[in-house]
Amino acid sequence: AGLARDLCLTVAGWYGEEVGDATAAERALRSALEHDENSVEALEQLEELHRAPGRERDLCETLRRLATLIAGGAAAQAERSPASLRREAHGLAAQTLADRELGVSILREMIAADEADEWALGELCAAREQAEDFGEVHRLLLRRIELGKDGDVIRELRHQAASVAASKLDKPEAAVELYEQAFEDDPADAAAAQALRELYQKLGRHADMLRFLERLVELSDSPAKRADLRLQSARICLETIERPSDAVEHLNAVLQEVPGHEEAVRLLGKLLEKEGRDDDLADLLRKQIELAAGPEQAEARLGLQLRLAELCETRLEDPERAVAEYLAVLEDRPDHRGARESLARLYEQQGQPAKAAEMIERLFEEADDESAMRLAAKASDLYLGAGDEEAAARALERVVWTADEPETEGGEPRERLAANPALSELRDKLRGLYRSGDLWEDLAELTTAEADLAAQDGEKVVLYRRAAETYAQHGEHGAAAELLELALEKQAEDRDLMLSLCDEYTAAARGKDAVAVLQRVVETYKGRRSKEAGDIHYRIGAAHLADAEEQAALEAFESARKMDPGSVKILHELGRLSLRLAEKTEGAEREAHVKRAANYYRSLLLQKLDESAPVTKAQVFYHLARVNVLEGDKKKAIQMVERALADDRNLAEAKALLDELKA
Repeated sequence: AGLARDLCLTVAGWYGEEVGDATAAERALRSALEHDENSVEALEQLEELHRAPGRERDLCETLRRLATLIAGGAAAQAERSPASLRREAHGLAAQTLADRELGVSILREMIAADEADEWALGELCAAREQAEDFGEVHRLLLRRIELGKDGDVIRELRHQAASVAASKLDKPEAAVELYEQAFEDDPADAAAAQALRELYQKLGRHADMLRFLERLVELSDSPAKRADLRLQSARICLETIERPSDAVEHLNAVLQEVPGHEEAVRLLGKLLEKEGRDDDLADLLRKQIELAAGPEQAEARLGLQLRLAELCETRLEDPERAVAEYLAVLEDRPDHRGARESLARLYEQQGQPAKAAEMIERLFEEADDESAMRLAAKASDLYLGAGDEEAAARALERVVWTADEPETEGGEPRERLAANPALSELRDKLRGLYRSGDLWEDLAELTTAEADLAAQDGEKVVLYRRAAETYAQHGEHGAAAELLELALEKQAEDRDLMLSLCDEYTAAARGKDAVAVLQRVVETYKGRRSKEAGDIHYRIGAAHLADAEEQAALEAFESARKMDPGSVKILHELGRLSLRLAEKTEGAEREAHVKRAANYYRSLLLQKLDESAPVTKAQVFYHLARVNVLEGDKKKAIQMVERALADDRNLAEAKALLDELKA
């Protein structure tokens, strides 16, 4: 067998080195192993062949066989240990081949070979955790604890084993035992202490919990921590095992060391409250407030003040004292939201809506959008209840409007309308307040801002026109024109919009601008004559008059008359303008103006002059009398003025002219 093995090894070497045939060499090596399965030399040569790419699984198996042979003493001279060979094989299985089962099998071989192999135990523990075999994980962790020598490592392993027992195996008692061992090893182990407190609580081991908390109190050098521990003990005594006297003892210990401790006072107060000793509770709180007078105890004092105020409001039913206590809170903490809310509620209950609204307004700053809207509506209603519409509007403005940053340093903030769609109802309410208070400028600004904010052009136009109407009604024709310009940018072909803009230009003495717009309107008629076109020329004439361009106005009015010969207002304007021009001119030009005036007013006598007409029949006779005066016909002038007075005996200008003619 030895000779056959050696011959096979020689053949394998020849195939590998001389011929370069790895497959034949491997076949010869396997023949050698068939003759001598303990041949380390054959396995090592086979290992070299298996290190070729793609042969990782074969290499893994070869390394395991080598490890077994070397461990059995078949090659005492081998430089590599069985453990190192198996580690390499495990690395191939776990990382290269991603074969979890093969990796676990190799780890078990290692542990079988050496029960104290910490590396193998750790790797197997991780593998079984990945496989969610927490029972074996727990057993492996306990084994590693037994083998451990380093205190920190052992403590960490105990933590791991306890965590698995508690969270994965539902064995809280086993977890308690492990954490207790960890805590005994190191009383500064905060994680073990916290875990024990949670487990004692879960298991209902209240006596153990109280003893453990007392131990933690003895170990702690922090008054705050000791207070927390005693508080937990007090809660257990008060809420779980019903030993109120022990609870009082723990709470008094807290207050002796940390006067004014908010939670201790609360729990002690709970005992007094349970017994109905509200006055004693109030005294307790007042005393604690006095004890917590220093700036370093501001938070504790605040909690006590709030508790006392709440007690006065609810248990003692003393709202005036409650108000005083909440005001005391605001003296220390002007921005305290809870105190403001409580004061608002109390003021409203006491029939002081204005004060309640003031408190609510102070809540706006830190509120989110939805809360701010709700608060604004509430404050506005309260102000209205107090009869203060101006303050009611102001409360709404604080959420309806928002201020941008100033555009330049030192500049005033520019307000813009808040974009939240949910503000629509509040804007309607604010609009109503502006109307009832005759705050038309604010109303116009609000409508303008809504137009700027609107998404659709049609909606923008409607709102711009509405705001323009508000300005126009109050004589602000320039502002009205600016808004109509914005509207016209959105609907450039809207004839009615152009006419409205023209009217505002004319009223603002911007005749040239009015004429320019009216020319655009004229173009829309494409040369057609109609009453509507006549009205446009009439407006052009009015615009020229606004700029004192009387001749141009006369021409425009004449164009209007040709398109609408029976228009009373056009004839009236032509008559008035002709008379005015006649009074300013001489000679033939004057005669022409007088003649035109006579014709226009005679034409008016043929028209139906109802109540809607811009001139009455009596006024027409009066103007014809003026024409007669300019013609030098005094007798006829008297006849006309008398006819005017016959139609309207109260026409003052006719009376004056008659007196002048008869003088």
